[in-house]
Amino acid sequence: MIRAVLLALSASLFTATSSVCQRLGAQEAEKGSGSGFDAEILVRLIRQPIWLLGILSMIVGFVLQVTALRYGGLAIVQPVLAFELILVFAYMSILGTRRVARRDWFAAASMTAGLGLFIYSASPTNGRDGATASSWWFAGVGVGAAVVVAIAVAYDWGGHRRTSQTRRAAALGVATGATWGFVAAVIREFGTRLDHGLGALFTNWSPYVLIATGVIAMVL
Repeated sequence: MIRAVLLALSASLFTATSSVCQRLGAQEAEKGSGSGFDAEILVRLIRQPIWLLGILSMIVGFVLQVTALRYGGLAIVQPVLAFELILVFAYMSILGTRRVARRDWFAAASMTAGLGLFIYSASPTNGRDGATASSWWFAGVGVGAAVVVAIAVAYDWGGHRRTSQTRRAAALGVATGATWGFVAAVIREFGTRLDHGLGALFTNWSPYVLIATGVIAMVL
């Protein structure tokens, strides 16, 4: 369990670095462009070294997360990854990109401490290595529905008023969090297949679903 926690903390550091670097790169790429998303922004992002550093950090964080999930279950690893939020706040304070309010520090620290206390009190086990096909379908459809609802709220589908930027960011954040949560579960399935060789790995559905949902989560 200790090994899984340490690996998860390391993954948090790299994913926090990835979030900050991608945000800084996106800000530079957005200069001189219109509002909203366009295909050309991807070309401008690739030309930003800070954004590429963010992608590299995300890959390293992903590898560390896969490794952590080989030593501990989702109930252990995922709550530890919430420490990423405090690291992001620390980056923001050091870089001066945005002032972090005292209440935000308190909220992030309380959430992290609460999750740590939950892990210590619950003492979760690794659980089973696999889930039934019906469970995966239920989880996938449920997460997909949640993401669609969140996107609908973000862009006010069917409404007649403009959604505020704060509300849109919060709704898209919920969609992203739900998608990354599903990605974490698929990573666990993916990790269990590594022990069976490449043949068993690429004949399984997990790497393909992992790539698709990972791309969706990154775009969101």
